[in-house]
Amino acid sequence: MQFGRPDEVPDEEQLLPPDDPGNRDLYDRWALEDSQKKTRIYIGAPVWGHPGFVGRIYPRGTKNRDFLKLYGKHFNCVELNATYYGLPPLEQVHRWRDAVEEGFRFSPKFPQAISHEPDLPSKIQLTERFLETARGLGDRLGMAFLQLPPSFGPERLEELSRYLELLPKDFSLGVEFRHPALFHDKMAREDWATILQDTDTAAVITDTVGRRDVLHQRLTVGTLFLRWTGNNGHPTDQARLDDWVERLALWMEQGLQTIYFYIHQPDEEHSIDSAVYLVDRLNKRLGLSLSGPGVLPKVIQQDLFGDSH
Repeated sequence: MQFGRPDEVPDEEQLLPPDDPGNRDLYDRWALEDSQKKTRIYIGAPVWGHPGFVGRIYPRGTKNRDFLKLYGKHFNCVELNATYYGLPPLEQVHRWRDAVEEGFRFSPKFPQAISHEPDLPSKIQLTERFLETARGLGDRLGMAFLQLPPSFGPERLEELSRYLELLPKDFSLGVEFRHPALFHDKMAREDWATILQDTDTAAVITDTVGRRDVLHQRLTVGTLFLRWTGNNGHPTDQARLDDWVERLALWMEQGLQTIYFYIHQPDEEHSIDSAVYLVDRLNKRLGLSLSGPGVLPKVIQQDLFGDSH
């Protein structure tokens, strides 16, 4: 089974675990801050160039060069996974920045040459080049994320701490863990939560049917970075999104400042429908006026005599 792609989707609802008691300290801190601030909500997909978007949210005949500009009309953020495989030239980064409007956010992924190699602190020079690349997005730069490999276990947490201390304090970052012991070992779980809180780093939450242990509910900063994976419109998709709407309502009431909700699907075309559903539920539950993807009407094929079929 690939990560996030189970061989079978359980029929029962995959509900969220309870809120983490460790969040209470954050709630108390937020209560002392400005409670009138509105939560910034970003909803997006991991890609903008999926061919299945053509005819759904992009007009038929749309050129590849126009995908990002049109994507930005429907979503207000996107994961930038291209940086995981290599650093693009700044000219390319600037074109991405200029293709979207103010208020849009990119979440660049740390290069695998950093995240998936031993001794993170030794990669500081490459990290600095990545930071320079990311900052080329200007005010369109959102929260970046460091996805650590499944082999990155509790014994490397001190290494992670040293690495995070080397990063600039004004760089917004989330860390995604995948090693099972980091969730099942209570001491290890508290260790990484403390490290992330001390370095003002978010704990990325991953929601996928295939790995429920990574669905921890620990917040370490005022920003939620959620990577949610559906199952191509399986009935449990909507039930799981409903559950998230209730959890988001709780956290927003407590003072959560920013939400990045990234919707993944095995076939990314289905992320459009999940986003439409999520936005509708959030608007109804919280009295918001979020804009979701505007799905194009289906084209009805006609035969020579004008009869639709």
